[in-house]
Amino acid sequence: MPVVAIVGQTARSAMGGSYQQEVDLISLFKDVASDYLQMVTVPEQLPNVLDRALRIALAKRAPTAIIIPSDVQELEYSPPTHAFKMVPSSLGIRWPDIQPDDDAIRGAARLLNQGSKVAMLIG
Repeated sequence: MPVVAIVGQTARSAMGGSYQQEVDLISLFKDVASDYLQMVTVPEQLPNVLDRALRIALAKRAPTAIIIPSDVQELEYSPPTHAFKMVPSSLGIRWPDIQPDDDAIRGAARLLNQGSKVAMLIG
């Protein structure tokens, strides 16, 4: 299921100081959001980071995460200029065409049919 987690973080100046509320969110999320995990360090990053997180979450049906430190949340935003090519991508989403192998389906059906108390967790 596609998920984009937008997570707050302690101020950049307090990172690495072992404050009570500081959590190493990169380490915390790296296994869950392995397809895309970014920390926004300036407001101008946000359009590109958000665009990529959404596209990856939708295309791969995978969780992604964006970490925004508290001081960055309070900074003034200025739209990035085209001169630096810092604009969100505009390519369409191409959904993967996933088709399981026929032999794999027959093998799974054979295993399920052999069971006496079969349970399936799907979703």
